[in-house]
Amino acid sequence: MGKQVVKPSPIITGRGCDKEGRQIFSVASRTTADASYRVTRHEHALSCTCMAGQNGKVCCHRVAVHDLLVAERDAQALRIQAASARPAAAPLYRNNKPFSIWAD
Repeated sequence: MGKQVVKPSPIITGRGCDKEGRQIFSVASRTTADASYRVTRHEHALSCTCMAGQNGKVCCHRVAVHDLLVAERDAQALRIQAASARPAAAPLYRNNKPFSIWAD
């Protein structure tokens, strides 16, 4: 049985928006030093400028961005759930009874 080589996940080195308002990500190449690829989010799809992405195949760069977006979505859902699970603030009671700061 041969050893299976596991390559590390590519690193997302930057993110922003293009002129059309789409999210873009810069993802470092796993195989070529000092190379990076641009992954663009189109509504519910991702595209990449690497060779595999240009040929319509799923590439590791798109997978890395997808994993990041899923993790961010899940973290946001947990924050919303935690915020809604907080106990309600204790009600304040008013009392119009006269009072004095001087001891009676």
